[in-house]
Amino acid sequence: MQALNESASRLFCSGEETNVEEGVAIMDEAVIPCLHLMSRDSALSQEDRDAMESIRSHWCCCLGQDMDDSLQVKLGEFLPRVLDGSAETVVLKDPPKVHVNQAHDLCSRLAAVMESIHSTSIVSVK
Repeated sequence: MQALNESASRLFCSGEETNVEEGVAIMDEAVIPCLHLMSRDSALSQEDRDAMESIRSHWCCCLGQDMDDSLQVKLGEFLPRVLDGSAETVVLKDPPKVHVNQAHDLCSRLAAVMESIHSTSIVSVK
């Protein structure tokens, strides 16, 4: 999650419209939903809590930087969601669909790899 956040930050701070949009999309689709889910977990490790705090403080530090008005507006739109997800429902996107023949092909590849490693047929694909 921190790597995604760093990537989103680099894209956002580039100032180029397409990169800014991509950075905001990464935040909206991946980082912010994860932050919200993690904040609801009472058994969260200290390392995860520190990562969440690091992400939040990074975006707060952006407020003090000199940036275009359009970037300030975009930052103002998603920063509240980064800081407080308690009132918001978490919406995660469905993973990409795998077509049946692609899944069968992946199973066949796994079976071939397993056979080459163990010299026996462990996995069978029907």
